[in-house]
Amino acid sequence: MTDAARTDTPTLRGLRLLPAAVTLLAALAGGAALATAQNDGDDDAYYRYASLTQVEGDVWHQRADDFGANEAETNSPFLPGDRIWTREPGRVEIRFSGWVTGWMDEGTKLDYVEADRPHRLGFWTGSLLLRVGEESAVVVETPGGMLTPQGEGLYRLDVLPDRRSVQFAVQEGIATVSNEAGSVLVRGGNRTVASAESAPTSPEAYRADDDFVEWAAHRQARFVRDEDLPYDDLPDEVREHVHDLKGHGHWTHDHSLGWHWYPAVASGWSPYYHGRWAHTPFGYTWISYDPWGWAPFHYGRWGHGPRGWYWLPGSAWSPGWVSWAYGPDWVGWSPLGAYGYPVYGFDGHYRGGYGRLARGTVVGTAVRRGEATRRTGRRGDRTGWAFTRREAVGRVASRNRLAASSLRRVGDARVLERGAVLDRGLSRRAVGETAIARSARVTARGLSNARPATRGAA
Repeated sequence: MTDAARTDTPTLRGLRLLPAAVTLLAALAGGAALATAQNDGDDDAYYRYASLTQVEGDVWHQRADDFGANEAETNSPFLPGDRIWTREPGRVEIRFSGWVTGWMDEGTKLDYVEADRPHRLGFWTGSLLLRVGEESAVVVETPGGMLTPQGEGLYRLDVLPDRRSVQFAVQEGIATVSNEAGSVLVRGGNRTVASAESAPTSPEAYRADDDFVEWAAHRQARFVRDEDLPYDDLPDEVREHVHDLKGHGHWTHDHSLGWHWYPAVASGWSPYYHGRWAHTPFGYTWISYDPWGWAPFHYGRWGHGPRGWYWLPGSAWSPGWVSWAYGPDWVGWSPLGAYGYPVYGFDGHYRGGYGRLARGTVVGTAVRRGEATRRTGRRGDRTGWAFTRREAVGRVASRNRLAASSLRRVGDARVLERGAVLDRGLSRRAVGETAIARSARVTARGLSNARPATRGAA
């Protein structure tokens, strides 16, 4: 019998963890009927953009609503109107929704022009490699013309030294290269060169062999399908991110939880701790410093049991599925569990996970972690609550942590237990799971081409 067989959690197999008006009731041991994560309709694939899945070296990111630029961060959203560029040395990997992955070499500049199928990119300097899935849609505008892949394949673009001509190479697949002077069809193993003044040349044989190709190939190696991973049993929105978890934990399945994932982390680790909150058009958005930290902190929920923290995949995207609590000069947050409450409530009640504790057991309030740690029998495990000063919300959480014992006026704390999205000044943009999902969809619909593709200096 697995640990999960002794659970009091609802059956989650196949569940799309979405907020909704319809509450899923599960019959549990002892006859208790508990509400779990809910469904919010069919139109749930509302994060159709990109994320920075690997940042190495000198890389800069300018958001559409920001006049300045900041150093790029792994697991940061990359949204329409954003621009990213690399210097020497600097490389970056970008994952676009719909099975499109891009790799940028040093000295490369890229604009995300728009996201409504197809993804439209503006590529102006350097070298770019694109892996395009079977049903993916992407076009790339360049100084020499436009690349339009005709299906699955691997495509490379290089701006030549004159900065007016572009080499379009098709390593796998087939693509159309076009400009005002003409167009040409390029098949796998061939390349063409085009500029604003001249039509694409006749395709000729091409073979890539440089450090950039080797680096990208190393990154692509994790895309090889592993039969031990539960691709077909996961939500579509999560499936394309499963490769990022390889080597960082293990999957487990049981009758109550379905598939869930345990990260390989140090003792004392807890979700939403190693990273920071960054303001984006969606509100405060969690930027995880864990290398695998995109999908587990934006889709699904977390739980805690005898073997530690585990992630329950879901299909609804959020800038962060957390509960918030704040006082006069401090703020705290904790991961939401499958029941729509923090796994360990701010009031000290255990509300998620499985194992030796019954739901509702008082394990000590969030500000008395020592008691909670002893009662769970896991030395070093935290209750999942992290605290910082109000003015430090956007800073690195682990470096700006407040000891729970230092919090003032805890009894007067405002607790948004069912989850929330906060904006600047800790104003509440959305409160509750359904409102969080609705807010994300509304923001997604409002994202427009905030900055057209241009060739201005980075």
